[in-house]
Amino acid sequence: MTREIRRVRLSDEVQRVLRRMILTGQIEPGRTSQEQLAGLLGVSATPVREALLRLEAEGFVERSPNQSVRVLEMTPEDLADIYEAHAYLMGALARRACAKASPELVAWLRSCVTRSGEIGFAAPSRTGELEALNWQFHAAVNAAAGSPKMLQLLKVSTRYIPEGFYSLLQDWPRQAQAGHARMLRAIADRDPAEAQAAATDHVRQAGSLLVAQFEAKR
Repeated sequence: MTREIRRVRLSDEVQRVLRRMILTGQIEPGRTSQEQLAGLLGVSATPVREALLRLEAEGFVERSPNQSVRVLEMTPEDLADIYEAHAYLMGALARRACAKASPELVAWLRSCVTRSGEIGFAAPSRTGELEALNWQFHAAVNAAAGSPKMLQLLKVSTRYIPEGFYSLLQDWPRQAQAGHARMLRAIADRDPAEAQAAATDHVRQAGSLLVAQFEAKR
């Protein structure tokens, strides 16, 4: 039983890493193979094969009967579309969260913003902490919305967004802090329309930065 659990976890990690590498251009569109990807990641072919099955369902790759793999092209327009959908969902969830926000939620969000500010933006060694606080902030807002189906749709769209924004994009930590502070103010002020606009703008900013970086690498 233990070996099976470890194997499944490894395939999940392989899927996550391959997805990120495709989204950030580290793996370019075109033909490759399970063996080449396994060698790139330093793992056996089995977790790569399992990961590719799921990545194919997500539209990142196409597999052939001869075990070859074609990484599908990701265009700037694709990224922009993904972020537009993500922005809509995040905005809708923030609006609903604002209408239901408790004092405890406001206090938690304020603590996330405060802790991010204390860490600052000029310490690359602490980007992991900023990343964790970012996810905690948004997870709290999304959970407070009380919209499980919409949250499930958001989780699907999140698959198409690369992890590690705080290390990927130099300008993002400062912009993220400003976006979180704006969302916090709107929720604390019980202003659903502003909470929705703040969350939507926050995601669109991230998308614009990533699209610009993506185009610069082409």
